[in-house]
Amino acid sequence: LLGSVLIPTAVFAITPTVSGGVGDEEETRIEQVQNDYNTKLVFTGVKGAYVADVDVTIRDKNGVEVLTGASEGPIVLTELKPGRYVVEAEAQGYTKERVINIGEKLRTYHIQFPVRDEDVANRTSAQLDDPRHFIADRYAQ
Repeated sequence: LLGSVLIPTAVFAITPTVSGGVGDEEETRIEQVQNDYNTKLVFTGVKGAYVADVDVTIRDKNGVEVLTGASEGPIVLTELKPGRYVVEAEAQGYTKERVINIGEKLRTYHIQFPVRDEDVANRTSAQLDDPRHFIADRYAQ
């Protein structure tokens, strides 16, 4: 449906979660579909280089896990019910936690890791091609 560049990686009821953004083509495709979602997470290093292969967990206000998995790229799009969530993201040995407030329209949240851009650029393609996908454990009602 979205082509070979963006891979739907989880389903919340009928809404997929996708991740990607490695390379200009993927970033363009994400920009084309991002308004179909209300949540966009962007992972970067200290000077703005994209960080991929990020383990992500999103919990609702009651602490219930609504999404968990590994980002295929530096951008994650998902559709969450409006409300307050906690995002926990882990990459290259660092863990970041952020509270997000979701509404009906797309909101972008940047999560920055204390890694140097050159450390991100030196990662091998094998490290960036991790086959893990998001797993929708449950969707909070």
